[in-house]
Amino acid sequence: MKSTKTIQSGLVNITKTKKDILNQEYDNLQKYLQGEEDVKLYSANKQQAERYYNKIKEDREYPISIRKDYIDVQKCETDVCDYYVNIPVKVN
Repeated sequence: MKSTKTIQSGLVNITKTKKDILNQEYDNLQKYLQGEEDVKLYSANKQQAERYYNKIKEDREYPISIRKDYIDVQKCETDVCDYYVNIPVKVN
């Protein structure tokens, strides 16, 4: 039997540059799912989109699915958060 764990999180103290990069990755995923092939998208996100989303509806937005082998979770020693996560994206 396969077990999974879903973690819901939020962004804290994000810089404008990091926010722009994450927004661009999200927007590029939406474009890719709607049929655009030549968008700059991190390869793991592209592979997950091809595996995970069978039916794509035009008027819907889809979340980014991040594979566990492509994220780096580290324990933090701050009052802001308990853990730090590095999310890989494709940078122009």
